[in-house]
Amino acid sequence: MTRYTTAKWVIATLAIIASVQGGWVHAKALLAQHLLQQAWTRTVVSGHAQKPWPWADTYAVLHLHVPRLDQDLIVLEGTSGEAMAFGPARVTSGDSEGDTTQATVIGGHRDTHLQFLSQLETGDDLVLNRADGSSQRYQLTDTFIADVMTDQLQVDVHQDALILITCYPFDALASGGRLRFIAIATPVAKPPLKLRAQRARGVIRS
Repeated sequence: MTRYTTAKWVIATLAIIASVQGGWVHAKALLAQHLLQQAWTRTVVSGHAQKPWPWADTYAVLHLHVPRLDQDLIVLEGTSGEAMAFGPARVTSGDSEGDTTQATVIGGHRDTHLQFLSQLETGDDLVLNRADGSSQRYQLTDTFIADVMTDQLQVDVHQDALILITCYPFDALASGGRLRFIAIATPVAKPPLKLRAQRARGVIRS
């Protein structure tokens, strides 16, 4: 395996973010947070992943806190239609079996759970709490816009990082566009993430 792994599929997978939009998404998002909080509490107490409701095809895996913006969100596992409708979802992570050496990638709708990304500022703290009771504080170090048709996201697989992705622009009238807003946060007191986004014809970020 090479030092860098091309993760274009991460951005492509998150195209599902734009598949379900409208007012009912907002209602679901708000009502679900109470059940998700309960599921997260049960997960932390029991040490085992808990579904927010019996027929759910996902479960609570992380708690994300953004102090400056007063954001507290339960992160669900996977990018199924249900997960993305009710909360931000973990796309991939090195968090399995206690491995925190890889980047955690979280996606969500631009007009509900991850709407706050439009207000993030460089240096903002983001705290990721795990089911085993551990937590890691990250700081926002970079944001950029990527095109799912032409860009590739390359992440050093040996470095911990928090990557948040949503559709862009935030105020777009139509859903399903090609652009994605990507926020990169690196662990406090650890080296910056070595990340590059490349366009098919040249580097757009280095």
